[in-house]
Amino acid sequence: MKIVAVTPSNNFQLVIKDDQSRTFMFDCKPYMHGTGQPLNDLQEFNKVTAHGFYVKWPCGFDLSADTIESKLEPLPVYTGFISY
Repeated sequence: MKIVAVTPSNNFQLVIKDDQSRTFMFDCKPYMHGTGQPLNDLQEFNKVTAHGFYVKWPCGFDLSADTIESKLEPLPVYTGFISY
């Protein structure tokens, strides 16, 4: 899976769009401890960007597309993406 867009959503979740135009919801809460602890700040969490095979935050934390793909929840069509 290649991530082409990501949008932070309510409750520390991400809306992910892949290169096949599928949209998914990914819950980041299980990853927000240890090195992911800075993401507990909503302002920091909302700075997420898509980088193809991972998503990344300015604090240096990232999640691979493989990790994300293993826990995705399908969503209906979503159009509110921010592309970088």
